[in-house]
Amino acid sequence: MVTPALVLMVIAGVAADSFQVPAQARRLVTEDCGEINMVPGETKVIQDESNPSGNCSPNQRCQWTFNCGPEKSTYLKFRCPYFCLGDSTNCVKDRLILTSRGATERHCGTNSPDGTITSTGFARVTFRANRAVEDTGFRCYVCCFDKPTIVTKPPPTIVTKPPPTIVTKPPPTIVTKPPPTIVTKPPPTIVTKPPPTTVTKPPPTIVTKPPPTIVTKPPPTIVTKPPPTSVTKG
Repeated sequence: MVTPALVLMVIAGVAADSFQVPAQARRLVTEDCGEINMVPGETKVIQDESNPSGNCSPNQRCQWTFNCGPEKSTYLKFRCPYFCLGDSTNCVKDRLILTSRGATERHCGTNSPDGTITSTGFARVTFRANRAVEDTGFRCYVCCFDKPTIVTKPPPTIVTKPPPTIVTKPPPTIVTKPPPTIVTKPPPTIVTKPPPTTVTKPPPTIVTKPPPTIVTKPPPTIVTKPPPTSVTKG
């Protein structure tokens, strides 16, 4: 499974984050695929097996596991000066799979992992080439760095001044004068004088004098003297 021609180059003393591939990187130290232990500032190089024509040899498979300790306080950065594998949908043919804590990337064609930065000092790179000879292959440099020390300053103490005490003056006491007492004088007592007592004088007693007694004198008695008797003498 391990291809002897797959090479690993170790370059010591490179500690800058924006590292450049040094000239001595051309001196390759061949190592088998497998686990690679690193320390901060160390750079290692991986590449495919090339055939005499300079293209990627077919039917390759290799896996590198990078461990830079302490893992949680370091990270890895990938630089790939060239990367050209056979292209295919979902990279099912030639492919390079880069796995780190919490992330997995598939690369093929010219989609290079160049510039990839891992979250910790761990990464696993799996390379697979199919049986066809198609492209020039790849070379990647992997460098380990210490994570910058982040000094977490405590947040500034915000002294919250209490809001000013607002002395609320009580509203002025409004002395409500009672309305003036209106002395309602009782209406003047109207003394109703009783109507003057009209003394009704009884009508004057009219003494009705009886009519004077008219003494009706009987008519005089007329003494009718019988006519004288005539004696007729015979």
